[in-house]
Order: sequence, then C-alpha cells, then structure tokens
Amino acid sequence: QLEYNFNMKGSQLAIIESFEDEGTAKAMVNDLAIKGFKCDYFFLPNKSNSTEEIYNVFIGPYENEEETNQWAKNLETEFTIVNL
Repeated sequence: QLEYNFNMKGSQLAIIESFEDEGTAKAMVNDLAIKGFKCDYFFLPNKSNSTEEIYNVFIGPYENEEETNQWAKNLETEFTIVNL
C-alpha cells in the first residue's frame, strides 16, 4: 500500500498527473500557477514508500474535500485525493 509523508499545512491535495521527466512536471506546475492554482510537484520516492521514479504534479493543499474537488473539477482530468 502506498503511504505518503508530506509535511504541509492543509488537509488534502489532489495528484493530477505523473511524469518520468522532472522538466515536464515543472512546466505543468508553471502553467497551473499562471491559471491561479496552488500547485507543485514531488519526486515520488522522496515523499512516499514507493520506489517508482516518477514526478507527481498536485494541486493544493486545501482545507477540505469540498475545496479540493472544486479546484480539481476545473481541470477535467483524473485525480487522486491524498489526505495529509
């Protein structure tokens, strides 16, 4: 089972995309930030018990599921909500 170890204020974030290339993840974060999203990315092995070498782009953190869903809906993409 995948377990995350984030050190952030807030209750949830939504992982919206995964890339093998850090540059692609950075570019997506820049695009999202311009559109007004709170967002960032992380290297999965650094923030979880997974050894899969991918960069996950996320939006958040947000205070509750309602707020997380509201923002994530604007993206029209599959997303995974992670509780912090």
